Amino acid sequence: QLEFSSSSVSLSSGESKQISLIVTTTTATTPMDRMPIVIKGTSLTSEATTTAWLQILQLFEIIIDTTDRDDESRISEETIWIIDPLDGTSDFIDRTGEFTIMIALVKNKKPILGVILWPTKNTLFVAQENQGAFKFSNGKCEKISVTKIEKLADCRIVGSRHHLSDTEKRFIEKLGINNFTSVGSSLKVGKISSGEAEAYITTTNKIKEWDTAASHCIISEAGGKMTDMFGNELTYNNKNVYHQNGILVTNGLIHNKIVDEFKKLE
Repeated sequence: QLEFSSSSVSLSSGESKQISLIVTTTTATTPMDRMPIVIKGTSLTSEATTTAWLQILQLFEIIIDTTDRDDESRISEETIWIIDPLDGTSDFIDRTGEFTIMIALVKNKKPILGVILWPTKNTLFVAQENQGAFKFSNGKCEKISVTKIEKLADCRIVGSRHHLSDTEKRFIEKLGINNFTSVGSSLKVGKISSGEAEAYITTTNKIKEWDTAASHCIISEAGGKMTDMFGNELTYNNKNVYHQNGILVTNGLIHNKIVDEFKKLE
């Protein structure tokens, strides 16, 4: 059992809140104090750098900052942690409130535990391999799952308010999906996992492993699917941490339809 806590963390609204996060897992075979951890490098200070993360880092002996000090020794490890301490940097800066903290446990290149914390709404998404996906909010815990919608025209699609490209806009129009909502950070996958949307599409090659690891586990356990835009499975703890062919997240039922349409563009 790991407990991550801080006396306070600064939120985009300017207020401070106590955050406590307890993650229990019995799937890891590597002792917790010896397990490699991959942290997204960030140049942000003050609000983004809190005592919470200093406390987290002190729990681990091996720390890899993928921006400055990745000696790639992690690649030989079977099990690692991948952490994004601030997902949705642009939304954090713009004070939309839609930023998250993401923690994933990866074993044999596959996420087996995913945690997404949405601090401004005191909401937590959690999933463990073969155990389902759950949402904790307003003092309640509920099991979450994707929708059963199969017709593209009836689907709701979510995308970035800061990084949606013209190519992606045209492709969404080609799919005939008119219900689009801009959502920040990993909350896009949270909405699909909770049945509040059916698809998320990005064709960029700038998405990194820490942007998807936690949400990958959550969407999978909620009954959905995450691949690259060609339908290839995503793997983790690779030498190159970038996903090269975009990201497609769906409720699973419409996944192949979108992949097939995307392949026609090539």
